[in-house]
Amino acid sequence: MADYAELSRRFQDALGMKGAPVGFYYANDKPDGALGFKGVRRGSCIVALAYQASTERPAAFDKDTHGCPGAGRFLGFKTEVRKYFAEFLSCGFEDVVEGERYIKTPALAKIKIERQRLRQAPARYAVFSPLDKLPAGVEPEVVIFFAPPDVLSGLVVLADYDNERPDSNTVVRFSSGCGQIVAEPLAELATDTPRALLGMFDPSARPQVPRDVLSYAIPRPLFLHMADNIDGSFLQTETWQVVKKRIAKQTA
Repeated sequence: MADYAELSRRFQDALGMKGAPVGFYYANDKPDGALGFKGVRRGSCIVALAYQASTERPAAFDKDTHGCPGAGRFLGFKTEVRKYFAEFLSCGFEDVVEGERYIKTPALAKIKIERQRLRQAPARYAVFSPLDKLPAGVEPEVVIFFAPPDVLSGLVVLADYDNERPDSNTVVRFSSGCGQIVAEPLAELATDTPRALLGMFDPSARPQVPRDVLSYAIPRPLFLHMADNIDGSFLQTETWQVVKKRIAKQTA
């Protein structure tokens, strides 16, 4: 099994990152001292605690404590579609639900919902942990970077460093903030060539992270492949050192 603490250090050193990447996994045991919510209610966004896991301690959620109702769907606890969900994403339904207006019409929202590939949670807890502090024997299914543009540029180029296909190994898909860091990269795991998800474009989730931060969620096979490609890549050139120095100034 890979040494994820060492891999975390390698990525942090190569990219000039301050915080650690975040490992996402499912478990039947809740990590000691894990951050979390009490109950299910709107206004409690798991993205805020997932982001904190890059600098503090793990965060864990289950079917009864995932905060925002939408998180239960994208974490795999309640994958059924809520009534009026399409209207909620679009123009709303008079006197019933206010619309977010992220999609023009309910009909188009239904098409996007039907395309989502969601997986049932395989264990009680969905856990976000600093990658360098994973419990012994745990392998993350997804590794998530919360990063500014300069760091993201390094990740995107590294993901395509030896990619022979015409399409990039980085994709963007419409989803909630939690969908872009969990559900979509988990769906990529089921493909022959898993790709990374660039995310945190959901306006509802944006306030949960710093204004200059996006997410980059990498399925484990691609993450390990990227780690193998660090040595000898552009990350060890003078060109990258110029960018890395700017990153250091921004995070000082």
